Amino acid sequence: MEVDQTIGARQDAVRTNLATTGVKIIGIGGAGCSVLRKLATLGLPGVELIPCHTDFSMLEGYDRALPLGASGAGSGLNDQQVRQWASTQKPAIRALLDESTRAVILVTGLGGGTGSGAAPIIAEIARQKDLLTVACVTMPFSSEGYGTIQAAEMGLKDLLVYCDSVMAFSLDHLEKTFADDLTITEFYAAADDLLLRAARMIPDIVITSEEINTDLEDVRSVLSKSGPAFFTQLHTSSSARLDECLALINTTFEGHRAQPIRRILLSIKSSNQKPVTMLETRSIVQALTQLIGKRAELFKIALVTDDSLEDRIQLNILAGGFIEMEEVKWTQIN
Repeated sequence: MEVDQTIGARQDAVRTNLATTGVKIIGIGGAGCSVLRKLATLGLPGVELIPCHTDFSMLEGYDRALPLGASGAGSGLNDQQVRQWASTQKPAIRALLDESTRAVILVTGLGGGTGSGAAPIIAEIARQKDLLTVACVTMPFSSEGYGTIQAAEMGLKDLLVYCDSVMAFSLDHLEKTFADDLTITEFYAAADDLLLRAARMIPDIVITSEEINTDLEDVRSVLSKSGPAFFTQLHTSSSARLDECLALINTTFEGHRAQPIRRILLSIKSSNQKPVTMLETRSIVQALTQLIGKRAELFKIALVTDDSLEDRIQLNILAGGFIEMEEVKWTQIN
């Protein structure tokens, strides 16, 4: 009887493992919830999407949500008020980060009130639970005013205390990378897409892995307490995909040789139609090592399948653990 119960418990554990990856993505405030809506259309099996907002209308359509405040009318750009509301919701936050949780990804725009106020509280609780905690955030334009910038910088400082890894994307910098004729709506949609790409990197690795627990633990080892990080996505568009890939790596990282890093998480996406080869993988890793990874202590490589790529390759690179750099202010999407 005891043997049967043990087997049954193991079967239940397997079913649970297949149903959930242990990854929760929490979208906080307007930007975070916007990204969450886009993620919901992608169908990420086993990944729970949780919205957090002071505007209760943004919480509809999800299994679980984290409302802040009593009226549902927004934050009034008051990050300190939101911080108080989030503090009163600590029991609810702990309940959301239940025993099935192994990694938490926070997505938000800092400076507007909700993100700056709530994200550090959630990150603090995740750290107390010893969960892998990653934040993907945007920083406001320098023209948005002293109060907004101060709130964003304070929020970022707190996130760096509680999160294992923080990717902060400057809107000032992003504006320089986009075409001048982009509308405001198109610009913020592009910024949301950048947050989405960064936020889905870990779920993509875990979802396509046959060894979910092993790969998530590997990711945790690489990102644990790695601090400020940069995220870059590169993708080929021609049939000569290896040559193009190496050229993109060189163009992206050539100016950053003086910024040696300790941690690199690399996912290489390709299709079943034309999967990445040993030669391509070895060449990509050697190029990254030569440019930024000579002093890397941990370098995790994950192969991810995406049939929409057909004969192309996509690289997602997350690097942290900077040796000679106090803050990261750049990112690039090609």
